[in-house]
Amino acid sequence: MPQTFTVLPYKGQFVQFEEIESGYLYYLNKRINLLSGETEETGVSALVDTWKKTQLDQFSDNLHRVLHLFYESSYLFNQLSELLNPLEPLAVCLCYRKRTLKPSLVSEKLEKDWQLIAEKIPSFSHYQKSFRKGYEALRRGDCYQFNLTQSYQYQVRKAPAEPLKWLQSFWSEKNDRGAFAHATYLASLDMILLSNSPECLFQGKRNGDSYKIISCPIKGTIRIDPKNTEKSFRELKESQKNLGELNMITDLIRNDLSRIDRPIAKVEKSQAFLKVPGLYHQYSKISTVIKKQTTLYELLSALFPGGSITGAPKKRVMELLREIEDGPRGFYCGSTLIASGKMLAASINIRSGYYWPKTGKLRLFAGGGITLKSRENSEFDEMNAKCESILQLMKPKTRAVSRFERRKTT
Repeated sequence: MPQTFTVLPYKGQFVQFEEIESGYLYYLNKRINLLSGETEETGVSALVDTWKKTQLDQFSDNLHRVLHLFYESSYLFNQLSELLNPLEPLAVCLCYRKRTLKPSLVSEKLEKDWQLIAEKIPSFSHYQKSFRKGYEALRRGDCYQFNLTQSYQYQVRKAPAEPLKWLQSFWSEKNDRGAFAHATYLASLDMILLSNSPECLFQGKRNGDSYKIISCPIKGTIRIDPKNTEKSFRELKESQKNLGELNMITDLIRNDLSRIDRPIAKVEKSQAFLKVPGLYHQYSKISTVIKKQTTLYELLSALFPGGSITGAPKKRVMELLREIEDGPRGFYCGSTLIASGKMLAASINIRSGYYWPKTGKLRLFAGGGITLKSRENSEFDEMNAKCESILQLMKPKTRAVSRFERRKTT
């Protein structure tokens, strides 16, 4: 029987955490022990209380921690507890005894010949309805930008049933692995929390009595034209709409970082470019220095959820998104914190979703930032392009995705 594990691509290889010490799935008023299956009357508030006492310099023992914060847990950090639903999961907290570096997750060579069958995908009319509700909020001046997301459901056939084989096949191409990609297999739930994210909520690097904290928000996307990649790159670079979105979120993150112990946050990079499967992105790099006694709660309260997947102003947008989106985001748009040895980093879980190996069910999410300059058709197309970016990792490289096939999934 496969056991719970976490893996992440790292410099062309894989880091694997295994031999689980403890694991819990947290809700508002309870938690489920992922090892015994028992339900305990300990809600997420107890976990938050622990974070308030946990300083960054205390992640130095021999255990390896993986914390999946679901998007809805961010209500706890933004005085929005009235939006919490006791039925929605909020966090997965895992502690492992062993960490290994592997060139491959499995020894044998795997052929990728999967079949993807769309079961439930966003229609333009459904997207349009949510878009227009949010756009009215922009016109009223309630917010300046909001990030609208939708979900996609697929049936995967002919894929490996064993979780490690599935992930090895998924990440078979080194160049397609996101910089903050990771996956956790929860054995008792037969569920993979899957992310090929290129985006960083924060990275922490210890330097004496302080930590340098870096955040790299992504805002700005264009589909790569394989026949003219230079033109695609130039269009993104020259897009005033995308640059305006990036500048807005860069300023938001700079302010967020400056809330921690009143440090000075500075922008190290602006409009840097990143290539991911099928897409070009642009991002900023913002940094600050904080004292080592800063607690995990203080750091998360300042930064979580990421501004790039909410909007501005953050709190008002989070209220708006709860109204106009058709369900919880869950793992998607949450953050995964890895604390292991000198590694202290948290992703923003874009290009992410859930996969159930036994049934072959796959649920993905995608979205995009909306401003007054946004148009329904182009934003809908961008959202689908982002979903395609993760779907490309499930298809053989020799098989191109035609425009007709893309349109069938919209």
